[in-house]
Amino acid sequence: MVPAGQVIRIRGDDIRGELGLVTYLQTAHGGRLIRWLDVRTAPGEPATRINLDPRLPAPDITVTRTTASPGDLLADVIAARVLALASTFPQETPGELAAAKPGLLPHAAGWLGDVITALQAVGALPSSSPAPGQLAGLCARLGVTGHGITTLPAADLPDRWLSMLTRYHRRNPQPAPAPGSWVATAAELPGLDGARIAILGLHHHEHGTVLNLHADGVTWEDDWEYYRAVRPLPALWIRDSAGRWHATDHYALRPLGDHGEVTLDLAIVPPLEAGIRWVDLVAAGRSAEVRARLPLRWR
Repeated sequence: MVPAGQVIRIRGDDIRGELGLVTYLQTAHGGRLIRWLDVRTAPGEPATRINLDPRLPAPDITVTRTTASPGDLLADVIAARVLALASTFPQETPGELAAAKPGLLPHAAGWLGDVITALQAVGALPSSSPAPGQLAGLCARLGVTGHGITTLPAADLPDRWLSMLTRYHRRNPQPAPAPGSWVATAAELPGLDGARIAILGLHHHEHGTVLNLHADGVTWEDDWEYYRAVRPLPALWIRDSAGRWHATDHYALRPLGDHGEVTLDLAIVPPLEAGIRWVDLVAAGRSAEVRARLPLRWR
């Protein structure tokens, strides 16, 4: 992939506007890596030349070896979904989370106890794992009851959960990038649990900030109630230059054939604020955690 970062002006008979080309991507199923592309939007119109020579510094990528059980990773994903859902509800009514449907579970809390019991029964969640107590503690912080987790709520929660809880309870609106803004950046992450992920850029619209990705070596799933669309896509979190954490939530996906290759958009929750200079994309897997620092130059 090559960050392009160029605006193509479209002046046809039926449509006029601007198209932001963020990244050029070549995969096994298409594309050709050449030095430039000429894009012509209408007969007789001048071509826009897209330079494919990399012009941005490569993001810093670090890999930390870890050991995490499938149950611990799933608990982290559950927390991300619940926290993302919490951001859509007024602080005064956190109890509404118990009747909501965030995507992973039919109810935000109703089946958590059953999920924990099932994970422990099949050996996917060690008895020594702090995840059950942490999920119970998260529910307690959000005022959600009836979750069915028998472990006592933990006071010590992961930093990224606490960061989002602080934002949830603060509720002070902050200035955001202008709608229509985008960032041209590209990076390929090291393989993680059999999945390969490429970052294709970010854009901000009136509803929030979206992270554009390409994933390979994953399994398309359309019959699971937790409709993540791909597996084993690692849990993805965002930490910004101000030290605040953001969850990612499913937004849109496009399968490319039947070979485990997709492009997808993930909503960043809460949205990024104006003035953020860079973000760390953190992908957590069973054997490692990958962190890629992406400089933000909004256009």
